[in-house]
Amino acid sequence: MANGKIELELFSNQARIAYVTLPKHPGSASKIAHKMVRLESLIPGYEGPEVLLDFGDNNELIGIEILS
Repeated sequence: MANGKIELELFSNQARIAYVTLPKHPGSASKIAHKMVRLESLIPGYEGPEVLLDFGDNNELIGIEILS
């Protein structure tokens, strides 16, 4: 991707999922995220939708997945 844009994709097959692609996202190749961190692991007592932060090889945030 790395097109300098922030993009939002919405999926609603079985679960409602939103994915925010950030400007440094490398594209749609498999195994893009080098590391995935759950928001609930960073904020004790977090209540809300499941949020996954995707990081690239250089530990830069490349995408955010929201599941509800």
